[in-house]
Amino acid sequence: MKIKLILLAFLTVGILSAQTTTKKEKENFNKRNVITLSIPDLVNKAKIKIESGITDEISIGLQGSYHYNSGIMSNFTGFKLEPLARYYVAAGFNQAPLGMYVQLKASYGQFKTDQSFTPTQLPLLPIAKEFNLTSIGGGVSVGMQWHKFLGKNIVLDINIGGQYLSASVKEVSNLFYYPSITENISKKYRSSGPGSYVTGTIALGIPF
Repeated sequence: MKIKLILLAFLTVGILSAQTTTKKEKENFNKRNVITLSIPDLVNKAKIKIESGITDEISIGLQGSYHYNSGIMSNFTGFKLEPLARYYVAAGFNQAPLGMYVQLKASYGQFKTDQSFTPTQLPLLPIAKEFNLTSIGGGVSVGMQWHKFLGKNIVLDINIGGQYLSASVKEVSNLFYYPSITENISKKYRSSGPGSYVTGTIALGIPF
């Protein structure tokens, strides 16, 4: 939750400082493509985004993330692919992909997770099982992207938003069916896992 609040604070500052972008900066911004890496997310995943401005107002892109089981926040291992589109709301002053934007995305993911539990029938011994999870969904975010962070040729992208992702869970061996366990995995996926309802990014990158 603290990370989300920090993102919101950064974004608020960014919106208030958007007016400092000069027309000269816009004229100099002739690189319509950016690639970024989300820095705070490195604790449990690598998330990379490639984005290209196709008009002054609109950009399209693809965000990919690989989630590794670092023991921090969640124990889901797998990947997500997220095609996205952004509308830059101050196109008369800025030029996509520069400035404040609204983002829509679709999402597809495949994950594995381990779950330990104690059966209700004899023998009452803890069991560890591996489960597969498939998710499909989408989300919306608002954010701000700069291309001259710290006066350098560095892109800074900050956003916060929400998403809803389905969670279809199956036990890997398909020998057992544990509805209560799969339901618990689905809830964990949407609360602290890759399918968390609240999303955010602080990313650095380069234009090209």
